[in-house]
Amino acid sequence: MAPGRQGAIPRTRSPVGDPAAPPKTQTSKPKARDGAIVSVRYNHPGLEPYPKTAPRGKRMLAARKFLLWLAPAAALSAAAQNAPVHPVHVTSPDGQIEFVLSGPEDVSAPAQPATLRYSVDYRGKPLIENSALGLDIDGQPPLGPSVHKVSAVYGQTDDTYAVLAGKSSSARNHCNWARVDLEESSGALRKMSVEVRVFNDGVAFRYLLPQQSLFTSFDIARERTEFHFAKDAVTYPLVLSGFQSSYADEYQTRHISGLHPEWLVALPLLSHVPGVGWVAITEADIDNYAGMYLQRDPQQPMTLDATLSP
Repeated sequence: MAPGRQGAIPRTRSPVGDPAAPPKTQTSKPKARDGAIVSVRYNHPGLEPYPKTAPRGKRMLAARKFLLWLAPAAALSAAAQNAPVHPVHVTSPDGQIEFVLSGPEDVSAPAQPATLRYSVDYRGKPLIENSALGLDIDGQPPLGPSVHKVSAVYGQTDDTYAVLAGKSSSARNHCNWARVDLEESSGALRKMSVEVRVFNDGVAFRYLLPQQSLFTSFDIARERTEFHFAKDAVTYPLVLSGFQSSYADEYQTRHISGLHPEWLVALPLLSHVPGVGWVAITEADIDNYAGMYLQRDPQQPMTLDATLSP
């Protein structure tokens, strides 16, 4: 189930033809098998979009959604004023996928920096573990650390919409969801929300930045969104030479730990987590927002970091 703009931090990356590049062993785009777990990030049309009149890199309201398809969540509402972010659990309608949102005070990952984090389990097995969430806003401290939960609302959606082109004339939109409103415990007391939707075949999540005194107009330099895999998954990346690419190249086969930190990986990225399932990370419905790419974290060999185009 995060908004990029002007000022995105450029990174030096090796061209595809660099001698350090891995051999190209995949000549066609890999396909997920039945039961694949799909991760999609998008700005959902059901929520208020960014004003289209705002210049690129500026907006009055920021929203970003990440989807991870994974187990059943109760349809209820709850509020806890100024409470720490005790883990928030959202499961898919069939109970196979579970998304867990935890706050900076969670001690499940003591060796990692304190910040907002999420995990995804599939059929009771960890798929994505202790992955950071947050945003770097130009001229301001990072948004994500030192937040506490203001309220949380849970619910379920089950409706059908028409498909204009494809094998079916309609599609079912069936998920359990949660919206967690957060606020910093010190400093500027900035507000943000994380919305999560868990379907039977994936998970979505996004950041929401409500209008506030510090967010009338701003630049998001980068996202701090991570995808930390529970195992050294086999990936099928399309490695690009830069942000302006024709995407005309061959897919490779590499373990996550074998991806060079400077390689720029295109979306969608398909991977297989041994003994757990297939995962595809992608994005959709991006309006007035920088496209996302992936790069392996140089300090964490099984972590992919979100990288926004400049």
